[in-house]
Amino acid sequence: MALSGEMFVTIRCVMLWLGFCGAAFWNVSLGQVLPNTYNGLRTYIENHEMDSLQLLSINRHLRTLNQEHSDSLITHIFPLLEKKYAERPPSQKARLYNLLTATSYQLTGNMAVSNRFVELQILNYRKAGYRFRELWAFTHKMFILAEMDSTELALAAALQLQRKLDSNLVSPAEYADLSRQLCVFLHSIGEVESGLDACHKSIKHSRKHGFKNGNSILLETLALLTETSTGDMREVIRIRREAMQSAIEEPDSFNLRIIYRNLASSYNDLNEPDSAAKYFNLTFKLHRTHPYFFGWLADQELYAFFLIDQNQMDLAKKAIDSLGYHISNNYNRQRDYFILREYFAVASNDLAAYQKWSSKLDSVNDLIQDEEKLGIREELKIQYETEKKEAENQLLKSESRARQTQLIALLILVGLLAVIVTLIIQRKKRDQALHRKDQRLKELELERERKEKAAMVQRNDELKKDLGQRIKQVVEQQVINAELMEMVEELRTTNESPLVRKKAAQMKAHLIKSIQGQIFENIYTKMLELYPHLLKYLSEELGSDKEAELISTAMYFLGYESNVIAKVLNRSEKAIRNMRHRVRQKLGMENKDDFTAFLHRINEDLTRQ
Repeated sequence: MALSGEMFVTIRCVMLWLGFCGAAFWNVSLGQVLPNTYNGLRTYIENHEMDSLQLLSINRHLRTLNQEHSDSLITHIFPLLEKKYAERPPSQKARLYNLLTATSYQLTGNMAVSNRFVELQILNYRKAGYRFRELWAFTHKMFILAEMDSTELALAAALQLQRKLDSNLVSPAEYADLSRQLCVFLHSIGEVESGLDACHKSIKHSRKHGFKNGNSILLETLALLTETSTGDMREVIRIRREAMQSAIEEPDSFNLRIIYRNLASSYNDLNEPDSAAKYFNLTFKLHRTHPYFFGWLADQELYAFFLIDQNQMDLAKKAIDSLGYHISNNYNRQRDYFILREYFAVASNDLAAYQKWSSKLDSVNDLIQDEEKLGIREELKIQYETEKKEAENQLLKSESRARQTQLIALLILVGLLAVIVTLIIQRKKRDQALHRKDQRLKELELERERKEKAAMVQRNDELKKDLGQRIKQVVEQQVINAELMEMVEELRTTNESPLVRKKAAQMKAHLIKSIQGQIFENIYTKMLELYPHLLKYLSEELGSDKEAELISTAMYFLGYESNVIAKVLNRSEKAIRNMRHRVRQKLGMENKDDFTAFLHRINEDLTRQ
């Protein structure tokens, strides 16, 4: 007798995925002896900071412990590790939740807890910016959804992953890892044809790029799918032996143990007991050299059935006795153990033992049935509560209909109020829109004034620059004019002819009048453009015929010194200072007033007016 094919395939499939997702950390050396009880391990965690190496060591050590009290992981160990990592950066948190996801899935079977851990794993990988790790965690979620009977959601997630793989958005190495996960997942939910296609694609890709790590899992999954699809055990063994060679080259002994155990089962199905025994021995050799408790019970039970079938009763009894130390309060596990005991008693022709274990089996079956009945009663109770709630809801609906008539009038009134409020709001919105338009017009007006002012400032700057150039030219021209005047004067004084002297005097007078007229016109015209209010004020106060006083005052206003003004007007500096004194008196300046500052104040006052 052996485990049923369906049960055996399920065990292999679940362990297959777990071995793959946990392969990266199951062979980490401990570095020190850790406590062999959950309480001791809890104390150890409380007293250490938990660096990454200690976390890996604890994760591996958990698989060496008796799993009968694995609920302590959920109530004590997991919360304590989460507390230790509460303030760590997202990359470290993601690594923690990666380990907790696999550990919870493998050792507790609590899918709700596993799903919470995988969601936190995905979140923290996303925060840390690890795109591939986020996709990897996404594949874990597919398996968990399938275990939670959310197969449609899990399959939709798998199709989404396949589209990402086909879009060439991942590297060849990432494609190899993710496609292996997809292959294992499709087998786990019974999608045989899709799984075979995915496995062949993944194997072809890995061989093309020379990838070897993880191929043992890929080939073992292909063997399982082939066994389901065709039942050709020779082909299955061929694929599985290829998987074994790949697993021997990999560091993960867990994968190799699964393949040894499955090879033993395949040879047993072909009625080749010697080959089956060989691979069972290799399986338990790995259990001894790489101790972890996870999976040991299933392997031991299967081996015991095999030994009984081969009539190796002493070895079978030894294997069965070793199982007895690990039987828990789990009724399903007890039932499997009692079935094995009963089968051994029948094979041994031990009637008393058969009656004993048959009785125990009946008792545990009754307990299982009681649990199922209890579950049915709970379902009936829930159904009763649901129907009661529905009846109460119907009563409430009847009462509510009586109130509907009263509510109609109230609703009409509320509707009218709503219309009024809507009209008020619309009116307010229109007013606000008009206000915004008015504000916008003001802003546009201010912007226009600002631009005009800027243009005026720019124009004045250009005029000032032009005026400066004109004055500079006048100064240079006056030098030439002075030389000309000297020549005319020399002609008037040295020539003996009275007529020539008369003409020279007339020429000198004409030159002086002409030069002063040109100077006045050049400077006066520009000043009139720049400071029209000030120039008008000076003309009224000084007299419009006082051209020299106007020009000198304007040049003082512009910042020129007396010596420059003297050159422009062809006067001495003393004459220019005397002229400035007369201007001070005409403008009513006091002795304390600065001449230039006074003129600037007058200009500012006139501009403001």
